[in-house]
Amino acid sequence: MLDRLVPQRTVTCRRRPSDPWFDQQCRDAKRRVRRLERASSRANRAATTDPVSAKVAEAAAAAAAWTTERRAYRDLLHQKRETFWQTKVESERVTLRRLWQSIDSLMGRGHVPLSTSIDAPKLHRYFDEKIAGVSK
Repeated sequence: MLDRLVPQRTVTCRRRPSDPWFDQQCRDAKRRVRRLERASSRANRAATTDPVSAKVAEAAAAAAAWTTERRAYRDLLHQKRETFWQTKVESERVTLRRLWQSIDSLMGRGHVPLSTSIDAPKLHRYFDEKIAGVSK
């Protein structure tokens, strides 16, 4: 009965390569932000169900801690990204070919498309047919 209600299906998960400047310090900071986000959400739910002033104050403190940590995480990412690319450009300044390869990488040029079997007109036709099928 469960197979009929919830049929099994195959899901493809594509791993996206991490940015070269995203190191363990960034991972730890991201983990702290996610943990504080969950704690803030739990505190908000508790304050909503039981609006005692202590619960509301706890929710406000959790939200403030999450916001502070999220800003620090964003600043850390900005600093790491900027430092990485400045160092990379500075080290490859003498070899122009490598410098342009790094700039192309930074700009995202040179990526192979995910699929060459589909083009813009096919994709447009697909969505037109899908919308027409829904509106019937």
